[in-house]
Amino acid sequence: MRTVRRSLTEDAAKTTVHAFVTSRIDYCNSVIRSSNVVHIRPLQNALSAAARLVLFDHITADVWDRLHWLSLQQRVEYKVSLLIYKFLHQAAPSYLAEMCVHPVSATDNRCHLRSTTHGNLAVP
Repeated sequence: MRTVRRSLTEDAAKTTVHAFVTSRIDYCNSVIRSSNVVHIRPLQNALSAAARLVLFDHITADVWDRLHWLSLQQRVEYKVSLLIYKFLHQAAPSYLAEMCVHPVSATDNRCHLRSTTHGNLAVP
């Protein structure tokens, strides 16, 4: 990508990086979320290298703001939280909603627990 970057505009570079890098990082958010920091660091380094490739700049908080990107840990938390929000508001596909998250109050053997009033979720 470095060889073609010089001939791309900034918007085209963002689109290309999104197609090749960020979409692959977003693919397994639930696995990345439960990973150790040692395994997350190379992915964060790849995301930082992609940001440097787009803007030809050192990685600072300003670079992330200019790209409107989150760090890897924040990105994973956002994507998983958004997916759970969609489950709870019936906006997720039905085949995923049936398999994933259910309120504790909907579980038969837990219906009398205090956690049913807190809105906690039972994860199978």
